[in-house]
Amino acid sequence: QDIINLLQQHDFIGYGTGGGCMAMTKEYDDGIICIITDNDAGIDNLDNEIWIGFETEDGEPIEIEGTYNNCFNHCKREGADIITEVNKLKQNINK
Repeated sequence: QDIINLLQQHDFIGYGTGGGCMAMTKEYDDGIICIITDNDAGIDNLDNEIWIGFETEDGEPIEIEGTYNNCFNHCKREGADIITEVNKLKQNINK
């Protein structure tokens, strides 16, 4: 719950992805959308693993640093590291 609260403080909102699953999403001014889930395509297990993905405004996945998905394993790390990682990945898209 702490991670969800942190994400909400940084303008992420809950988004139903279908089949009863939820993601946390944030749309940027340039139309790019950041999507965060746990490794089970939901948000119930964000304390163990976070998957960070980005899509174009048309819903097309954006490949970052040669990978389709970007797993940010934050076990035993402070929650703020997640926001730092999201910001770093987003900056890489804009290069």
